[in-house]
Amino acid sequence: MRPLLLLPLIALSLLGCRKEDDPAAFDLDGDGSLAADDCDDLDASAHPGAAESCDGVDNDCDGEVDNGAVDARAWYADADGDGFGDPDATVSACEAPEGYVTGSTDCDDGDPAFHPGAAEQDCADPADYNCDGSVGYADADGDGFAACRECDDGRADVNPDAPEVCDEVDQDCDGQVDEEATDAVVWFADLDGDGFFGDTLVQRACAAPEGFGAAVSDCDDTASGTYPGADERCDGLDNDCDEAVDEDPVGAPVWYADGDGDHYGDPDAATIACVAPAGAVSDPTDCDDAHAAVHPGGVELCDGLDNDCDGTPDVGAADAQPWYADADGDLYGDPQAPTRACEAPLGHVADRTDCDDTRADVHPHAAERCDEADQNCNGLVDEAAVDARVWYADMDGDTHGSPAFAVESCAAPAGYVALGDDCDDLWATAYPGGVEVCDGHDNDCDLAVDEADAVGAPVWYADGDGDHFGDEGAPLTACAAPVGYADNALDCADGDATIHPRAPEDCAPVDRDCDGDPVAGAVDATAWHQDLDRDGYGAVFGALLACERPAGMVDNAEDCSDLEPLIHPGVVERCDGVDEDCDGVVDNDASDALLWYADGDGDSYGDPEVTTLACEEPVGFLAVAGDCDDVDGDVHPGVEDLCDGVDQDCDGAVDEDGLGETSSCAAASCLDIAQRAAPPLSDGLAWIDPDGTGPWEAWCDMTADGGGWTLVAVVRGDASAHADAGAVGALTDPEQLTVAKLADAQIQALEGWDGAPAGTIYRLDCDGTSDFLAYAAGWSSVAGNNTTYWTGNDKCGDWACAEAGAWVHDTYSSTTDQGGGSWPQFDALQYRADYQPGCYRGGYGKSGRLWVR
Repeated sequence: MRPLLLLPLIALSLLGCRKEDDPAAFDLDGDGSLAADDCDDLDASAHPGAAESCDGVDNDCDGEVDNGAVDARAWYADADGDGFGDPDATVSACEAPEGYVTGSTDCDDGDPAFHPGAAEQDCADPADYNCDGSVGYADADGDGFAACRECDDGRADVNPDAPEVCDEVDQDCDGQVDEEATDAVVWFADLDGDGFFGDTLVQRACAAPEGFGAAVSDCDDTASGTYPGADERCDGLDNDCDEAVDEDPVGAPVWYADGDGDHYGDPDAATIACVAPAGAVSDPTDCDDAHAAVHPGGVELCDGLDNDCDGTPDVGAADAQPWYADADGDLYGDPQAPTRACEAPLGHVADRTDCDDTRADVHPHAAERCDEADQNCNGLVDEAAVDARVWYADMDGDTHGSPAFAVESCAAPAGYVALGDDCDDLWATAYPGGVEVCDGHDNDCDLAVDEADAVGAPVWYADGDGDHFGDEGAPLTACAAPVGYADNALDCADGDATIHPRAPEDCAPVDRDCDGDPVAGAVDATAWHQDLDRDGYGAVFGALLACERPAGMVDNAEDCSDLEPLIHPGVVERCDGVDEDCDGVVDNDASDALLWYADGDGDSYGDPEVTTLACEEPVGFLAVAGDCDDVDGDVHPGVEDLCDGVDQDCDGAVDEDGLGETSSCAAASCLDIAQRAAPPLSDGLAWIDPDGTGPWEAWCDMTADGGGWTLVAVVRGDASAHADAGAVGALTDPEQLTVAKLADAQIQALEGWDGAPAGTIYRLDCDGTSDFLAYAAGWSSVAGNNTTYWTGNDKCGDWACAEAGAWVHDTYSSTTDQGGGSWPQFDALQYRADYQPGCYRGGYGKSGRLWVR
């Protein structure tokens, strides 16, 4: 700003230096405009041609401040004072003009109830108060709920009846998200806080609540020390959840089997248990638990047992006996050296009769031998020596002689051998000890040919049940198959021909195929499927064949989502894009399916007689019903009902639009118009055609007593007044007087003559002063005088007679009526005061109108 302060000084100095010059020739602010043209030569922003801006300065020197400013803003008229402007009524100015605002979003600036943010609370009100292009009763997403009745009219799956699902969206418009979601997961509580979940308390939720898990694993969720893997203790509980109680408990005592019942246990047969098992004791000092007489402190006996468990059996036994030294080992002892013991000590025997304990071949029972010694201690030498051998002829040279040819001597004769056991001395391979082979000879001389021990003879097994499989417990070796034997030992039940390795296994508790498992591979085993969600329906994958149902499995594979307990066959389908009933079709027969109507003619209105239930709008169907002719696109609600005998607008009425307004749309009567016209007509002229002979205009009273009255006669109180005569006088409405001049045929058509029943309703209007209803009592067909009359007190006169004064319809065949007047022949209505005998008053009463409906 300092240079601006210097401008006056500079100007004064210039003026002082050049007083003879014209001041208007200077450009003091340097804006290119001389002072003569510049409206403010001290402000460079103000000069002719400058851009006007909102700064309170006349920048363009046009004499107006801020007019047409380049930075002026748009202001919008707020005629209704609701703070929102009309977008079509705008001005540009630096400051807001009176009655203008900055906003331009008002959709109705003539009504302060309309503006953005206005409340739309009435679902029946079609006005768009908040100017958002939609109204409260609209259903933009077609879900059957008006916008004001739901929380999101842009999504058909969000409305008060929508099922809640796990997606962080408030589908049912209750202000809560994901509550009671149909796809919520079942979670199980950990009540005892041991990290394992029981089935006592469950909760459905989209995500796991704190302290809940997805699978049941705790067998007792009220005890924190009971869970899978916990240490088993002596407390009578299944601490580790393995369905066994107190097995392998921690800190339990050790018990030892006492098989012989001597109250001393076997240290090698220990058992850890809370309570002593049957036949077990706590003392592990028994050294032989198979003999009750053996235990610490037992009496040592000569029984080969360590009765007192001192580690030395039979030592110091109470029943030990004397033994005698047998130095030569001939089992005969020296009577001079006895020793007591349970068993013979080494080199001792019980006998004490040896005569020479230095020679083992010398004793009382020794066989005499050819050695010139007295072996048998009888004092004789070589008598009947036992070694005087028998020698046998060996004809086949197999070193075995024939017993049939024998000699006895101490030395073998030539051709003889010591053995005389040859069973066939003509067959060199047949002799005792020979190798039996399957050749038809008794090779080993055991009197049996080709017996079971023959070299190469196969093994046969008894087949008691004839199923060609033998019993391994009854083998038999033979060269040929014995009767009732098989060449294998594979039968596990040789008394039952239905049990063998090739028998089909079944679920009976019998091992029919001898594989050690009575049910493995059973042909009638059931296919079991995992039921993870416990809904009674199994998963389609991972079948397990078994005779008994495994835990957590079922005998069907019908579940299409085995992690969702609410999804399985039989569940009621809902409109949620999920196949709840597992029939392979999503949302079919859903309980919340919407009703759709067929739109065969494409006029956006459905046939209420042709419907279908579906979650989404099917092709050719829509949510709006009301079409009464779904093959004609020009017939539906909302169109104009033409006078063509067709109910175009489907409101149940025919030709009601414009009924009675033109000759081409004539009604049957004013009553017909009152009952069918839409909208109803007001009092006045209308076109009618009562008998179908052609339309004509009649006057209709559409307000009195429910409306629908047709004016058929206007009369005045003189002798010339009747329907066909120009009624004048007190009745001054020229239009009514004109239309009341009806022909007899028109009147009769309205009254329903030619056989009309009694009961036609008429109304008398006594010159506009009072009304009353009269009813047709009947009519007669007397030749020359056909009369119909209506009873009722005369409301248009002061007649004393109850039936005096009436509208009368006479048909005359002569020119003279009963009243004595002279009339031309015609059918007409007359207001007669003197019709009834005895009620004669003279004259024809007062003026009035007659209406019929």
